Amino acid sequence: MIKISFFNSKVIASSFWMVIEKLSKLIVGVFVSGLIARHLAPQGFGQLNYALALLSIAITFSSLGLNRVAVRYFVERLSFPERRLAGLRTVFGMRLIASVSSFILIFFIVAFCFDDSVVFYTIIFFSLVFTPFDVVDLHQQALSDLKYISVLRFTAMLVSAAFKIFLVISEQPLIYFSVAVLVEYILVALMLFSYFSLKHSSSMFKFEGLSLKRAKVFLLESWPEILAGLGAILFMRLDQVMLKFMLGAESVGVYSAAVRLSEAWYFLPTAFVAASFPFIIKGKSFSRECYLDRLRLLLTVLIFISVLAAFVVSVLSDWVIHLIYGDQYYDSAVILLIHCWSGLFVCMGIGSGSALAAEKKLKWNLYRNLFGLLVNVALNVVLIDKFGTVGAAVATLISLACAFWLFDFLFSPLRYMFLLKLKAFNFFYFFNAHQLKRVVNGF
Repeated sequence: MIKISFFNSKVIASSFWMVIEKLSKLIVGVFVSGLIARHLAPQGFGQLNYALALLSIAITFSSLGLNRVAVRYFVERLSFPERRLAGLRTVFGMRLIASVSSFILIFFIVAFCFDDSVVFYTIIFFSLVFTPFDVVDLHQQALSDLKYISVLRFTAMLVSAAFKIFLVISEQPLIYFSVAVLVEYILVALMLFSYFSLKHSSSMFKFEGLSLKRAKVFLLESWPEILAGLGAILFMRLDQVMLKFMLGAESVGVYSAAVRLSEAWYFLPTAFVAASFPFIIKGKSFSRECYLDRLRLLLTVLIFISVLAAFVVSVLSDWVIHLIYGDQYYDSAVILLIHCWSGLFVCMGIGSGSALAAEKKLKWNLYRNLFGLLVNVALNVVLIDKFGTVGAAVATLISLACAFWLFDFLFSPLRYMFLLKLKAFNFFYFFNAHQLKRVVNGF
């Protein structure tokens, strides 16, 4: 049986490799993003980021809300490799059908709504077809074995970054940058497919283990997560979509420059939760108290990271914007100053969302995301009209606070989560060696 402990070598190594990958992508990504922003100017950069925002919404929908459900399924079957792989193929098949269907539907919508830039949007959205291969990543998360996955993703990112730099140097138009986006998705898919085939001496396309019955069970459990994920990505990206229609592509470019920096460090909470999720679930086998203690420890780490990052970004916002993007993005500094504090509530959402998945309470994740979305839409309509891009940043901050903190307080079944988040602000929890030992060992 595979033993999972937060501080054992496998989990630490898994976290290390994921953080190294994301940190490297952050450094390279910010540098390349700055070059692209300067080359395309706010108008072109806004058009590109508007398309990427729409793509992220489409990817969330086509993933069918299966990410957390799949990881938990794999963790619960660590001792049964054949069942794990059968579940993996089923999830892959479900996501492949959803992704191809979504692309076909979006193609006709694009042809009808964006007749002046059909090729640009079609290339961007064709990336959808290659996203189902991420199920290999989910499988390795459950095994706390992300070393090679991280290396593969970083390699694909480097190739894509080199291509984008070439496009900037050779002064290519906007449409070529859509090709660069597609190239990275294709490379990641090919590498994950090859890794799976070599690791398991088998193909993901085999019908062996596919089960319609299992697929129905997955969908019955994941449908709230589909809507919850869609609600979450909408109120994280709806600001850019509404800015495009209310103020134009240039405003999206200025806003996106700040948001890219504000969200650049989100890889840390995502990586930490992905690596520690099996550890959190394992706590339930000891006791409810152990499970909640481990969840509190996770939230403490996430909140500490978010507060530290927000302070640093707040102090350096003007300098960073000028250094990376130049004077034409001067207005992005104020947006960055406000938006960087959104990370505090994003971390709360990422940590507690995994807990709700572990507890099979995904409906509550749906409700709070829809609540945040409604608040976000209402605030965007009012604040963008009055304050432009700064209003959009304020709307995002308030709506995230409402969804991932206030909502827990308002509804009694989640009030324990609200209290855990309050306790997580006690950063001295890190330094209580006896307490940490008890949490880690499960007693």
